[in-house]
Amino acid sequence: MDSLVVTHPFHPLFERRLRVCRAARRGGRLVFVCMAGDGVSFTLPQEWTDRGPRPGEYRIAIDALVELSALVDALSRRCGEAVADATVVADGLPSRAAEPWLEATGSDRGGLRPADGGAAGRQHGAVGPASGRQRG
Repeated sequence: MDSLVVTHPFHPLFERRLRVCRAARRGGRLVFVCMAGDGVSFTLPQEWTDRGPRPGEYRIAIDALVELSALVDALSRRCGEAVADATVVADGLPSRAAEPWLEATGSDRGGLRPADGGAAGRQHGAVGPASGRQRG
Protein backbone atom coordinates (compact mmCIF):
# COMPACT_ATOMS: atom_id res chain seq x y z
CA MET A 1 0.00 0.00 0.00
CA ASP A 2 2.69 2.49 -0.95
CA SER A 3 0.77 4.40 -3.64
CA LEU A 4 -2.67 4.82 -5.20
CA VAL A 5 -4.28 6.57 -8.17
CA VAL A 6 -6.97 9.25 -7.82
CA THR A 7 -10.00 8.08 -9.82
CA HIS A 8 -12.58 10.73 -8.93
CA PRO A 9 -13.09 12.62 -12.22
CA PHE A 10 -13.54 16.04 -10.59
CA HIS A 11 -10.59 15.85 -8.22
CA PRO A 12 -7.74 18.20 -9.26
CA LEU A 13 -5.27 15.29 -9.05
CA PHE A 14 -7.39 12.94 -11.18
CA GLU A 15 -5.34 10.07 -12.65
CA ARG A 16 -2.26 11.02 -10.60
CA ARG A 17 -0.38 8.43 -8.57
CA LEU A 18 0.17 9.54 -4.97
CA ARG A 19 2.21 8.18 -2.08
CA VAL A 20 0.11 6.76 0.77
CA CYS A 21 1.27 7.73 4.26
CA ARG A 22 -1.38 5.75 6.13
CA ALA A 23 -4.93 4.46 6.05
CA ALA A 24 -7.54 5.40 8.67
CA ARG A 25 -11.25 5.09 9.42
CA ARG A 26 -13.24 8.33 9.66
CA GLY A 27 -16.98 8.32 10.07
CA GLY A 28 -17.04 4.60 9.33
CA ARG A 29 -15.31 5.10 5.97
CA LEU A 30 -11.83 4.04 4.93
CA VAL A 31 -9.69 7.03 3.95
CA PHE A 32 -6.08 7.38 2.85
CA VAL A 33 -3.75 10.10 4.01
CA CYS A 34 -1.63 10.84 0.95
CA MET A 35 1.38 12.98 0.17
CA ALA A 36 1.50 15.10 -2.96
CA GLY A 37 4.80 15.80 -4.69
CA ASP A 38 5.04 19.24 -3.05
CA GLY A 39 4.99 17.74 0.48
CA VAL A 40 1.36 18.63 1.19
CA SER A 41 -0.66 15.84 2.81
CA PHE A 42 -4.40 15.39 2.37
CA THR A 43 -7.10 12.78 2.88
CA LEU A 44 -8.92 10.89 0.15
CA PRO A 45 -11.90 8.58 0.67
CA GLN A 46 -11.35 5.06 -0.62
CA GLU A 47 -14.15 5.55 -3.19
CA TRP A 48 -12.11 8.27 -4.93
CA THR A 49 -9.13 5.99 -5.53
CA ASP A 50 -8.21 2.86 -7.43
CA ARG A 51 -8.66 1.04 -4.10
CA GLY A 52 -12.41 1.67 -4.10
CA PRO A 53 -15.17 -0.14 -5.98
CA ARG A 54 -14.94 -0.02 -9.74
CA PRO A 55 -17.33 2.42 -11.46
CA GLY A 56 -20.63 0.72 -12.09
CA GLU A 57 -19.97 -1.96 -9.49
CA TYR A 58 -22.92 -0.71 -7.41
CA ARG A 59 -25.50 0.02 -10.06
CA ILE A 60 -29.14 0.57 -9.19
CA ALA A 61 -31.58 -2.03 -10.49
CA ILE A 62 -34.21 -0.92 -12.99
CA ASP A 63 -36.95 -2.19 -10.65
CA ALA A 64 -35.65 0.07 -7.88
CA LEU A 65 -35.67 3.07 -10.24
CA VAL A 66 -39.27 2.31 -11.28
CA GLU A 67 -40.30 2.15 -7.61
CA LEU A 68 -38.46 5.40 -6.87
CA SER A 69 -40.17 7.10 -9.82
CA ALA A 70 -43.60 5.99 -8.55
CA LEU A 71 -42.79 7.31 -5.07
CA VAL A 72 -41.65 10.69 -6.43
CA ASP A 73 -44.82 10.93 -8.54
CA ALA A 74 -47.03 10.14 -5.52
CA LEU A 75 -45.24 12.69 -3.34
CA SER A 76 -45.46 15.31 -6.09
CA ARG A 77 -49.22 14.78 -6.35
CA ARG A 78 -49.59 15.11 -2.56
CA CYS A 79 -47.55 18.32 -2.56
CA GLY A 80 -49.55 19.67 -5.46
CA GLU A 81 -52.81 18.99 -3.60
CA ALA A 82 -51.46 20.70 -0.47
CA VAL A 83 -50.46 23.77 -2.48
CA ALA A 84 -53.84 23.91 -4.21
CA ASP A 85 -55.57 23.82 -0.80
CA ALA A 86 -53.51 26.72 0.63
CA THR A 87 -54.67 30.32 0.36
CA VAL A 88 -51.89 32.57 -0.93
CA VAL A 89 -51.94 36.35 -1.37
CA ALA A 90 -50.41 38.21 -4.29
CA ASP A 91 -46.97 38.66 -2.69
CA GLY A 92 -46.66 34.90 -2.15
CA LEU A 93 -47.14 35.03 1.62
CA PRO A 94 -49.84 32.98 3.34
CA SER A 95 -53.02 34.95 3.86
CA ARG A 96 -54.41 35.52 7.33
CA ALA A 97 -57.19 33.06 6.52
CA ALA A 98 -54.67 30.31 5.93
CA GLU A 99 -52.37 31.25 8.82
CA PRO A 100 -54.15 33.73 11.11
CA TRP A 101 -51.23 33.99 13.51
CA LEU A 102 -48.98 35.54 10.82
CA GLU A 103 -49.14 38.75 8.85
CA ALA A 104 -46.88 40.34 6.26
CA THR A 105 -44.40 42.84 7.72
CA GLY A 106 -44.76 45.28 4.83
CA SER A 107 -41.01 45.85 4.78
CA ASP A 108 -39.02 45.91 1.56
CA ARG A 109 -37.20 42.75 2.78
CA GLY A 110 -40.46 40.85 3.04
CA GLY A 111 -41.18 38.43 5.83
CA LEU A 112 -43.74 37.54 8.44
CA ARG A 113 -44.46 38.59 12.02
CA PRO A 114 -47.01 37.37 14.52
CA ALA A 115 -50.42 38.97 13.88
CA ASP A 116 -50.55 40.14 17.52
CA GLY A 117 -47.21 41.94 17.16
CA GLY A 118 -45.50 39.25 19.21
CA ALA A 119 -47.36 39.97 22.45
CA ALA A 120 -48.36 36.33 22.90
CA GLY A 121 -44.71 35.30 22.89
CA ARG A 122 -43.64 37.81 25.56
CA GLN A 123 -43.59 36.78 29.17
CA HIS A 124 -45.62 38.83 31.64
CA GLY A 125 -43.25 41.20 33.46
CA ALA A 126 -40.44 40.77 30.92
CA VAL A 127 -37.58 43.18 31.27
CA GLY A 128 -36.14 44.92 28.23
CA PRO A 129 -37.14 47.04 25.25
CA ALA A 130 -40.20 44.91 24.41
CA SER A 131 -41.79 45.57 27.82
CA GLY A 132 -40.95 49.29 27.85
CA ARG A 133 -38.94 49.04 31.07
CA GLN A 134 -35.31 49.99 31.36
CA ARG A 135 -32.66 47.41 32.19
CA GLY A 136 -30.42 48.41 34.92
